[in-house]
Amino acid sequence: MPFVKLVCLDIHRLGLADSLISGYLVMQLVSLAQSPQQGIDFLSILDVIENIEKVPAEARRRVSTFRQQKELEGLSKAHFYDTAFMVKNLQQGLASQSDAKRKAIIEKYGITEGQSPSPEQISALTHELVSGTLEERAESEKGSTGEWIIMDQVDGRYRYLCLATHELARTQPQLLVDEAEKGKDSILEFKKMFNWALKHKPS
Repeated sequence: MPFVKLVCLDIHRLGLADSLISGYLVMQLVSLAQSPQQGIDFLSILDVIENIEKVPAEARRRVSTFRQQKELEGLSKAHFYDTAFMVKNLQQGLASQSDAKRKAIIEKYGITEGQSPSPEQISALTHELVSGTLEERAESEKGSTGEWIIMDQVDGRYRYLCLATHELARTQPQLLVDEAEKGKDSILEFKKMFNWALKHKPS
């Protein structure tokens, strides 16, 4: 079980040992650690949890509820973004821009038809098209492609239950509820995994 140990020790390293993380979520992280070809770094998920746990302002900014989906009442979500989603977000973002908006972006940097843009103009335009588009989609909960960390709250503390895609929340909310239940049922399993990992930690 080397990957279970790896994930648990990283949780320990980040000072999240006292966080309420489900055993089911840990196993989802282990699956990501075992499959780097998926392109999702499990540490980016732990970074989000660390920010929520340690920085109250980040918790207020990152965490929201499913206000418009009654079946998901009681659950919260925190968006996590990984470079694995970059290409799809960029494709969708650029495709959704109107001709007028694209023209305005080009004109913003003083580039006109028939003119060879300078290296500075090319750099600025590229940054606007790539970074600007990704930031715009990240701010749009409906449009952004990525994943959620699904949580609930008990006695004022967040419990981190599972991962779920935005698409699952939109199209199969009952399946998301079922996934969250798996997390709730395995909250105590994390402590068992964590204690085992520390016991077998290399000296």
